[in-house]
Amino acid sequence: MIGEKLGPYTILEIVGNGSLGTIYRAEAPTGRLVTLKLVRSQVLSTLERREQFLGTALASGEIRHQGICPNGILNVIR
Repeated sequence: MIGEKLGPYTILEIVGNGSLGTIYRAEAPTGRLVTLKLVRSQVLSTLERREQFLGTALASGEIRHQGICPNGILNVIR
């Protein structure tokens, strides 16, 4: 995926792999560096799991800490 586009973002490198999927460093069209999590399809295989994942993502966006994404930014690309 390195060098490919995911929505408006260009994938630069793999940051890590976790139980939910792969985390990438990417660049937004503005040049801003961002982190994207590409979630494995089986993680979101049911409506209940999708709702739980989205709820967790929204809640984590409310946390304010220097090591966590500022401004509660969350984009969902399907």
